[in-house]
Amino acid sequence: MSEPKGSSKKKNIIIGTSVAAVLAFAGVFGYISFARENVEKYENKIYPGVFVGNVDLSNKTLDEAKVLLKDNYTEKIDNKEITIKVEGTDKEFKAKYKDIDPKYDLDLTAEDALKYGKDENLLEKNSLISKGKKTDIPIKFFYDNKKLVNLEEKIIDKLSNKPQDAKITISTGGAKNITEGKSGNVIDKKELDTKLKEAVNGDLSKETVLTVNTKVQEPKVLKKDLEKINGVMGEYSSAYTTSDYSRSTNIAVATDFVNGTLLMPGEVFSYSEATQRDKSRYKEGNVYINNKIEKDIGGGICQVSSALYRAVMRANLRPAERHNHSLTVGYAKPGLDATVAWGYLDFKIKNTYDFPIYIQGYTSNKVATFKVYGDKNALGGKTYEMANEIIRTIPPTEKIVNDPTLEEGKRVVESAGQAGYVAKGYQLTYKDGKVIKKELVSTDTYAMVQKEVRVGTKKPEVKPEVKPEVKPEAPKEDPKPEAGDPAVQTPTT
Repeated sequence: MSEPKGSSKKKNIIIGTSVAAVLAFAGVFGYISFARENVEKYENKIYPGVFVGNVDLSNKTLDEAKVLLKDNYTEKIDNKEITIKVEGTDKEFKAKYKDIDPKYDLDLTAEDALKYGKDENLLEKNSLISKGKKTDIPIKFFYDNKKLVNLEEKIIDKLSNKPQDAKITISTGGAKNITEGKSGNVIDKKELDTKLKEAVNGDLSKETVLTVNTKVQEPKVLKKDLEKINGVMGEYSSAYTTSDYSRSTNIAVATDFVNGTLLMPGEVFSYSEATQRDKSRYKEGNVYINNKIEKDIGGGICQVSSALYRAVMRANLRPAERHNHSLTVGYAKPGLDATVAWGYLDFKIKNTYDFPIYIQGYTSNKVATFKVYGDKNALGGKTYEMANEIIRTIPPTEKIVNDPTLEEGKRVVESAGQAGYVAKGYQLTYKDGKVIKKELVSTDTYAMVQKEVRVGTKKPEVKPEVKPEVKPEAPKEDPKPEAGDPAVQTPTT
């Protein structure tokens, strides 16, 4: 019995569809198998089309990529140029990348290249491999920011016309000379920093070129400001007549470094910084180190700082930083000195006036003199002087050192020692010759130095007693009686 025509046709459609589905599944399975095999080949390789700059890392292993990157980047970056131009001028500044200590993290960059696409699904991975579309992997690039700042300072210094401050000089006789200042055109540091950081990169195919602007900058010190200086506000002299050649030289050098100091309102002067500008000019001299007198470069400069302290106090200025010596000194009373230890202790002066202060220093006939110039009217007819007060004396204790070379009980004073003190320093304000104010400035402690005495421990030498030799006596004979001897009787007849 034959099937109906419609039923046969329907059956053929089902069979055809099934065959097509089987064929499609087989095709998909085959493609997936091919894709998986293709992707597995690149499990430890970089996909085609992956670049770092102009370096093609396609099909490279991680180690091969690292070697290739190092060959192309490590040395070449040092010689890459940075060019800075000034807008509207022909000025330019060139530098090398080596000035900012450039570095690549090439290992991390190679790892990023190997990871590219590996987190995609199978079909996407196969597509990336098959198409090989170019992909740029950013290189990990670094530089030393401090060195970039140093480079910026060089650029500003080279390409800017800096303003020139008005200047003042005053002779030892008091003659004053003032020169006018000039405005300048200066590169804006903030703009330069922003543009440099945006432009600096590790791409060897691109030049680093940028243009910056300048702005007008007026001088910090104007002639009209310096004209306010009309006389000496305070001065002080300190003699060093007993100092040897080395110490005298150091005092003269330190005084010269301070001479000509100009302090604008609010500015702070560091004696330590000023006197370290050229240490080669100093000789070795006596200094206090750990409460002992030692030889060191610059011995004597604390007499200069102490004299300067007294001069600025007479001008009614206060130190921003000041320290007393560890021991008392011969050139200043306790409480009235100012010591300095380079890199550790400083003496600083802050100009608290609303006009400039000029400090003049000079030496003559072994006397160091400082004069503080400013607007004398600010003193209001007052004068200022310092005074000290000893509030406690610390007598030196005695340090005994046993000496076996000295006879027992004998004493030899090796060092007389030195008394210590607690002292107060005051600022006295005078008006019409009378003290109208007494202000406590400091309370200082000075260490005591022990008296050192050697005491003998050597025992006196004891000599053994020598007894005289005794010789044995010879046997004695009976004595013959002598006539007249009462012991002798004459027999009677």
